[in-house]
Amino acid sequence: ACWCRETAGRGTAATEGLPAGWRQYRALQSPCTSKPGGPEDTVRLDSIGAFLLRAREAGSWLQMGFELPETFSGEVFCDLVNYTDRGTVRIYLDDEVAVSEYDHYAETASAQRVSLGQRRLAAGAHTLKVEALAAHGGADRMFIALGGVTLKPAGAPDSIADTVFTIQPSDPVDALREGTVTTLQWH
Repeated sequence: ACWCRETAGRGTAATEGLPAGWRQYRALQSPCTSKPGGPEDTVRLDSIGAFLLRAREAGSWLQMGFELPETFSGEVFCDLVNYTDRGTVRIYLDDEVAVSEYDHYAETASAQRVSLGQRRLAAGAHTLKVEALAAHGGADRMFIALGGVTLKPAGAPDSIADTVFTIQPSDPVDALREGTVTTLQWH
């Protein structure tokens, strides 16, 4: 077990910033295990909301637990943060292969929501596991950055409606535009 096991109970769902009905179980707030499992092998990346496994060989893995209070039907996603020190991974849901190969590599850090397909999950404990398969190119690293698992119930909206903000002063103003900057001058 890695030191991330000490972070929380069984993983609680978050809904902030998600479309209505969606739930997210964050790896940073869930019980985790890994192979290798030493304290130098895993790192909390709080600034990007992910656990990092410093995998250097195929077969290394990072797993998180989460608990559903009720039966779930809908699409399940694995949230990863891709980057240059990542490689090809396999993703498991409850010890069954959900995605046989996913390229976890990217030139810049980018959060990715990888679909595990439509699923029906019973109430109770579940696991999400990401296994390193190969390094990218000739690299010696195949790190894994796990953000968590996200659930989109059947019938839930695909995205949040965009929020639009406008400035509407109550007094008359003159707008002066210089390049991309607009300055409002009150009378």
